Amino acid sequence: MLLRASTTDRSANAKIDKLATSWKAALKRERALTQWRYLKRWPKHDKVFVDLRFFQTREAILLKDVDVLDNFFVDFESSRPPCDYDVVRKFFRTYRPVDASSGLPQAWAKLDARDFAQKTKRAYSQWLTPADLYGSLTVKRFETEQQQVENQLDIKVSEVAGELETQTGLENQLLSQAETPEVDQVSEALFSNADRQIIYIYKLSPQYILTLLRTAYYHQQSALRDAICKHIAGEALVRVRAPINGFTTFHLDFHMPFLTLRDTNNLQECCNDTSLEIASLSMYCEEHKKTCRYVIRKSHISIVVCGWSHSKWVCWAFSNTDEDPTTRNEDPAEEFDLQEDHVATDGNGPEDGRVTDLNQPIWCARSYWLSVIDTRMRIIHTEWTCLVKSVKADVDAWVNEPCFKTTHHKDLQIAQRESLGELLDRAFEKTELVRKLNDNLGNLIRAWRRFEKDTNYFSDLQERQLLPAVTSFGQILDSLIDLKRTLSALEKSCEKAEKRIGRFMSTIGIKINAESYDIGRRSHAINLLTNNISQQTARLNRQSTAAAVESSRTTRINVQMFLITTPFILALQYFGAEKDIFSFDRNPRTFSYTICVLFCVLPLLTYGLGLLNQSWDTLMRKMVGKTKDMNEEMEGYLAPV
Repeated sequence: MLLRASTTDRSANAKIDKLATSWKAALKRERALTQWRYLKRWPKHDKVFVDLRFFQTREAILLKDVDVLDNFFVDFESSRPPCDYDVVRKFFRTYRPVDASSGLPQAWAKLDARDFAQKTKRAYSQWLTPADLYGSLTVKRFETEQQQVENQLDIKVSEVAGELETQTGLENQLLSQAETPEVDQVSEALFSNADRQIIYIYKLSPQYILTLLRTAYYHQQSALRDAICKHIAGEALVRVRAPINGFTTFHLDFHMPFLTLRDTNNLQECCNDTSLEIASLSMYCEEHKKTCRYVIRKSHISIVVCGWSHSKWVCWAFSNTDEDPTTRNEDPAEEFDLQEDHVATDGNGPEDGRVTDLNQPIWCARSYWLSVIDTRMRIIHTEWTCLVKSVKADVDAWVNEPCFKTTHHKDLQIAQRESLGELLDRAFEKTELVRKLNDNLGNLIRAWRRFEKDTNYFSDLQERQLLPAVTSFGQILDSLIDLKRTLSALEKSCEKAEKRIGRFMSTIGIKINAESYDIGRRSHAINLLTNNISQQTARLNRQSTAAAVESSRTTRINVQMFLITTPFILALQYFGAEKDIFSFDRNPRTFSYTICVLFCVLPLLTYGLGLLNQSWDTLMRKMVGKTKDMNEEMEGYLAPV
């Protein structure tokens, strides 16, 4: 009993110690989060860059080549892939590459890397293909990075050597991987550090995704994975993931879907993907001076900043808009000329008098992120304003159409009634379109309202850096809320119009049913009259049949009377003649014999004549048939071949 009691006490104490430890850990984490949330601090110190490429560490641990997608998006071999990974896999499976023979550009990426200390930048081509981008990103980012990579690999080799016997062979293998350059550009000895690295990709493709994954560092895995997944999925998210105590790595996420209204006559060839179209409108075009077809297309922009420390950060920007920036004729920029940042505007020129110049870099990651998303939100606000106004004008014009107004009259004509079906179909289309716009704009507004909780992380910035962006965000949010109210009002107007048309159609249906009832009554009366006439006709037919039967009976009686009286008449005429015709005596006995003979001969003669008549008719039909066959045969012979 004592042993059991002591065991119970020990287990209870162990549970208490475990709960106390977990409570202390939770309290420590909560204090850290509270410190960053309410004290509004941001790490200002710079940390020496000692990170490794993600796949260098993974291959060093697993001692084998790894699958790029599986190992980047799945944390462990035994773990279940996240739902976002399915989105990426589907994108790889359904992506249609651009045909090289089509003449469309194959390079859709830009790279800008600058040194914070020397204020210099690396030289790259104006537009980079996936192979060019891979070659540029595989170049070591900092001068001391190669030595740091070797040191880290030495540590990995030492850890693995305790479990494996082939320490020397493994060390040589890993060191050869670290020392062997993957491209010729690594052989460059002197270059600027890449403290500030900006990667812009228009129309993200699987080749560019694989390039980014193969060249990503370990601390960039989470940020890059979310950036790719959310851009492909088209999600709306504005979020700050700030570091907690002991860590300085931070993420600034901006993912924003929006809708654009474009004239189909001005769409570029690379933007003819019909899967991005959600609706179409027919409106008057000032440029073409006629009614043109406009399409509403889905677009998406992702801007993600991931920092190793205060001065060492990278920005990924993925754009999926309607205007291809690679088709513009851009002169090569001089060193001190204005070089527009495509992350902010896709190379479309200044927006509202604002343009981000790459030759005047913003070194603070947060200030740069606020600046570019401010410009982006201005562009998105302009697109939404144009779209909502155009849809509102289209809906108002539809409601004010004459065919729609005629539904208020009671004496609707048949043609107007038939047009109500088309009006109802259009009402469904308008209501569904406005509902889609309202939902998309609502997602955008909800994302910005959630971002308001993260604005404290920018409060330590200088007022000249923070105030313009915060003021612009507030104005844009208020304007977007007003646009959403307009869409909500349009949605209600479309629903009312739809219900009104439904009521009109119900009223017309009742009228049509009443008219059908009247027509049915008239048809019934006509059917009754027809029935009476038919009955009278049947009665007359019966009378005619009875008369015919009577006539037939009378005829038979007459024939019988004829057959009976004819022998007497013939006998009387013969015996009453003055001279004898036959050689027998005319006396009563021969008179009786004559009558008897006539009674027998006359029916036989009548019957024989009937048979003769039938035989003659049969013979004539056969002769006529043979003649017809001969004529047809002759016509067949004489017919031309």
